[in-house]
Amino acid sequence: MLSGGTCTTLATGTCAGTTVAGKVPDLAGGAQNAAVTGALSGVVVTSAGAVTYSPIADFTSGQTLSINSGGAGQTSVLRTGAGYGVHGLHANTVYNVVWNAISSSTTVGAFTSTATGGVPIPGTQFTVPSDSSGIHIVDIQTAAGASAIFGSTIAGQTVPSEVPFSSAYTTGFGDLLFSNIALLQAAPSVALIGAPETLSGSGLSAGTSYVVTLSSSSTTVTPNNAPALGTFTATGSGSVPSGTSITLADTPTALETGTVEYLTVQTNAHYGVAPYSADAYAQFVLAASASLNMTSAPTGHPVVITAHALNSHSAVYSIVFNYVQSQFQSTSYTGTTVGVIAPNSVGAGSATFNIPAGAATGATTVQLVVTTQGGTCPGATCGAPVGTAVLDTPLTITVGSVSSTSCNTTSCMVATGTPVQSTQGAYSGVSSSFTNNSNAPVTGFVYAVVHNALGQTVDISTATVSAPAGGSVSAFNALFGLPPGTYSVSLFVTSSAGTAISGTSTVSVTIP
Repeated sequence: MLSGGTCTTLATGTCAGTTVAGKVPDLAGGAQNAAVTGALSGVVVTSAGAVTYSPIADFTSGQTLSINSGGAGQTSVLRTGAGYGVHGLHANTVYNVVWNAISSSTTVGAFTSTATGGVPIPGTQFTVPSDSSGIHIVDIQTAAGASAIFGSTIAGQTVPSEVPFSSAYTTGFGDLLFSNIALLQAAPSVALIGAPETLSGSGLSAGTSYVVTLSSSSTTVTPNNAPALGTFTATGSGSVPSGTSITLADTPTALETGTVEYLTVQTNAHYGVAPYSADAYAQFVLAASASLNMTSAPTGHPVVITAHALNSHSAVYSIVFNYVQSQFQSTSYTGTTVGVIAPNSVGAGSATFNIPAGAATGATTVQLVVTTQGGTCPGATCGAPVGTAVLDTPLTITVGSVSSTSCNTTSCMVATGTPVQSTQGAYSGVSSSFTNNSNAPVTGFVYAVVHNALGQTVDISTATVSAPAGGSVSAFNALFGLPPGTYSVSLFVTSSAGTAISGTSTVSVTIP
């Protein structure tokens, strides 16, 4: 000890009834000598190896790791300082920094100790590896793999008290603990309704099943019983499986130009159970989007616009044709208002507008502009100000003549509703409806292909329909010569050239 105290010797040469105490200096680990010096004689009496230094992960005035909570890819620094950090290692010795000292250990760093048995300034930085969530031990081991810390830390320095730890974590590794949390990502960073969001990341519990929900909070699932958007099982390393994606259904936004939302992740055991805390989350921005049912149309022609992720709190939007924003003010613009959209409770809405008479031939821009601001302002539901264009990517339509070849894909004639079994006069058959999404009149053939219980084709019926541009038509396919029983009928539309211009719908029919 340095200046450990004084004592008065008795005739026997011993210090009776006196306790000599003092703080030991910061020295390397191993045996140290203790010496007593006579005040008058100057004689020094040394007890060789009387004190044995043990290593310590000290957290009297700080923490040993620069950060002790985070996720894969983040960095932390193992260090030595006054009142905190690693002390008492052997001098000038090579040590490894080991993640998961007990099992599946990984060497994440190395250093050579100082002459006083500490970590050299400014410390040893390491990267947190991909691993499951929870508490992980960061050990210091010799080149031979022997722990320099475990089983050697002194009493009273085994219960870390700093956040995020508490007396619940008692360890022979001192405060060499790292709370690994899940860091998840959603891509793309700006999400659109109907488009998949890829979920990735690590730090989850290995092999555990998780439920994905949508929430406006990163820590709590809101609403508490949010419907499950998807499920997955974490890999053996605690990662989201490759290819995991979530497609968002209609959801309103507060700020149409970009509202921060979260894909919250809970274990099966936590899903729907108070306090509805998220085990992990991925942040993204949900923005308003829209589409047109055609890419070109002549003047006077009807066009359908469908929008998603609008503000559902009484907001109203103008459909502005040939929109041009002012260079000086974001809420000023020129263009022709051709209609309005008032979204429903989930922020979706649609409307039909006509290409204005006299519109110039060529490509032009269609934009949605706030006419009535949604929400309570100021407040969490406050939408964009009046005059704001809410589509980050404006829509484009080409003004021109009617195209006679625009109906050549399966999205041209779209089934409206579900086909149903019906009768017309003495005939039994199937009724169906289709909408022409092209900008030209279409004549097509509706096929009804009948299959028996074995999947064999037993009848084919056709019906001819003529749909105006943007209009809807109904068809009736009569079924002849079928014995009593239940049949599966597939319906689709082809052009006069035999090209499929619709998807396939299926209905079950029973012939009495």
